[in-house]
Amino acid sequence: MSSRRNRLWRWIAGAVLALAALTVLAVVGLKIVFDRLPEYQQRVAVLVREATGLRLSFDSLDARVGPYGPEIYFAGARVVDPDGGVLVTARSGRASLAPLRSLWFRRLEIGRIVLESPRLNLLIFPDRHVELVGQAGFT
Repeated sequence: MSSRRNRLWRWIAGAVLALAALTVLAVVGLKIVFDRLPEYQQRVAVLVREATGLRLSFDSLDARVGPYGPEIYFAGARVVDPDGGVLVTARSGRASLAPLRSLWFRRLEIGRIVLESPRLNLLIFPDRHVELVGQAGFT
């Protein structure tokens, strides 16, 4: 009985190690792609736009492993409206990839988007109606 249990634990440990190795390979592969193919950065912005309906621009892009698996990290994030005005700025942000959906559909799929230290401006009127105003509205 104990040899069967030991064999099971070895299989579980092997599966966890294989998953960790695949995650590291995916992140290294994304870093190489981002460094060598700058147009791929725009593809990521399009993916974020498709997933959220928001237009995203950023200063730089990197790949890393986050709490939810592989993610795309962007510094100097800005959410812009269709006219080009900046609605929200953030120090940085990250888009977590959905590995199983990405494998199933054979393309990058975004699972979660987080903006770190976001800054947005709201106008609250006396009648309690609220409007989101772009960053240019307060300069």
